[in-house]
Formats: sequence, C-alpha cells, structure tokens
Amino acid sequence: MVPVSERSHLNRLKSRNIVINDYFVYQNEKMNKTFVRSSDGVKNDNVLNAYRIKKEYYLNDKLIYTLKKFDKNTKYTFILNKNKDEMFECPNCGYTAKSSEFFDECPFCNSAFNVDYKTSKYSVTTVLQEVVREPVFKVVVFIVAIIFLIAGILNNDFPEDWHSLYVLYLIIMFPVLIFTSYMACIMCATPLFFYRVIKNSNKNDWIEFARKRGVEIDKTAFYKDVQVALKNYYYGSEKYIDLIDFDILDYDGYFVRVVDKDNVYVTVRFKVRKLFLKNNKIKKKINRVKIKFKRNNNYIKTNDKTTKCDNCGASISIYDKNCKYCKSKITNKSNEWYISDVIKD
Repeated sequence: MVPVSERSHLNRLKSRNIVINDYFVYQNEKMNKTFVRSSDGVKNDNVLNAYRIKKEYYLNDKLIYTLKKFDKNTKYTFILNKNKDEMFECPNCGYTAKSSEFFDECPFCNSAFNVDYKTSKYSVTTVLQEVVREPVFKVVVFIVAIIFLIAGILNNDFPEDWHSLYVLYLIIMFPVLIFTSYMACIMCATPLFFYRVIKNSNKNDWIEFARKRGVEIDKTAFYKDVQVALKNYYYGSEKYIDLIDFDILDYDGYFVRVVDKDNVYVTVRFKVRKLFLKNNKIKKKINRVKIKFKRNNNYIKTNDKTTKCDNCGASISIYDKNCKYCKSKITNKSNEWYISDVIKD
C-alpha cells in the first residue's frame, strides 16, 4: 500500500497557485469555537474533534469557490503544534515521540490528520431541516406556488376594472400559496424523511454482522484508514491529475464478506464530491463510488520497531523506505485497511 502523504496534495495545490482555507467548528455546552487551517500553512489552528463547516478556494489570492455542505457525522483532528521537546501522540496511529520528530506529518503512518466517524441519532425533525434547506426543494416549492397562482387566476372571473383586484390578489394569495405548496411538498417528501432516518440508524449494523461471524472491527480505525486510502488513490492516480480536492459526503452502504479471520473484506458505497481545476475554473462532480477494502492482518502496531521486508524477508526498521539489504521499496503497513478493488468510480 502506498503510504499516505499530505505533501503530494499540497504540492499539487502549490503548483497550481491554489490555496484552500478549511474551517472547522467545535461545539459543546460551554464553547462554540471556529478553527481555520490553510493549505499554505499561513493559518494553522489546532483542531480537536471538530466538524468541517466550510472550504474556501483561492486562485492567485482571489476567492473563486466556496463549499458549505459536508458530512455532519465526521469529526477531524489535526496534529497539534506543541513544544518541540514535549512528547506527542499521533491522533491517527498512536505513535508517541517528541514533537520535533513529527514536522508536518507522523513519521510512523505519514498522516497529518485523524478522522472519527460518529453516527448521529437522526430524528425526522433533523432530516426535515436538512431537506428543506436543499436548493432543489426551494425551487420546487416556488414552482408549485406559481402553478397554484396561475390556476387561481384562470378559475376566477375578474370584473372589467380587474387591475386593482388582480394586484390585490397577488399580494394576498402568493404568500398563502407559498405556504400551501411548502406543506404539500413536505407531505410528498415524507417517505424520503423516514428513509433517511432508517438508513442512518442502520449504519452500524455491518459491524455487528462481522462480530456475529467472529470478527471484531474497530470502527474508528476503519474510518481513519478509509480516508487515508482514498487520499492515496485520488492524489496518486494519473486519472485524477486535475483533481484538487475531494470530500466524502455520505456513506451509503456496507457489505461485509468474511472468508476467514485472515480474509475480511468490507465493500463501501460512498457519495463523493470531487473538485477539478480546469482553465482556471473549479468544476464540481458528485458521484457514487463503490470500493472494496481488505483488512491487513500484518499491519504494524505502534509498539513495533521492526518489520520484515516483503521481498527478502530481512528484519528492517519500520521507518525505512527501502530495504537496506535488497534495496526493494517497502510498502507502508501502518494502516489496518487498504483498497482491494475499485468497483465503481
């Protein structure tokens, strides 16, 4: 598995004069604070278990694109800036060392971030709030209101001096029709509300399914490794040479296949948003992605100091990029899950 490198993404942005400002919010009963991190390092706030709320994209110091829709179940932690002599624990893999060893990323897992996925308990009210904020829903409501208004005009007999009555009709009836069409659209969308509630409540069923077959899956480790693997895939592929950023908007489904304890596969369906820079303009593409992940049973634990070369079997340091005996490239084994097959992208 190719080791994750935040540098590859940052170098791609730098070569295109793109800067991304990433906004996060941490909320609890006592605090509501916003943090900002930028891809050029100018803004580098410490982020701990915060939700992503906005991204701003700058080309040659000019704001050209803004995003505000993200998965509300995902929390992010970015490596904190500490005194160089203080001990620091990587939030991704748990490796502990002096902060001076970390630089921009963890020397063990090459990661600069940590991801935690929390399945929220959606209520119908919560889902309703999400749906009515969708631009498509607002457009449909407006169109339905216009249809009602035109139907009302056609079915009413106005007198000869109808102009004043017509204006009065518009003033009085249009707000009423907006409200009526709003309620009608909500009633029609009720099945969608319940579908989203049920789908979200079932997001942890796959873990229980694996447990019944004798396989324990660490949910936090899985979602961390999924993010790492997707970064490797998208930023390391010639197919996506124009890709400047991506986000997982939703996890749509899971399929677990347990051949035996040494062969465990999880196929995941995602809703992924990709941003491409073409002709100095950002193009957005949202599509469904289906990827199969396999558990790496030989991944390196954080207390391990050595591993074996896949080519010659020699004992080498976990930090070696190439085997000092046979000179072959060493694959990164610090992540438990890796991409086995890209089924649909």
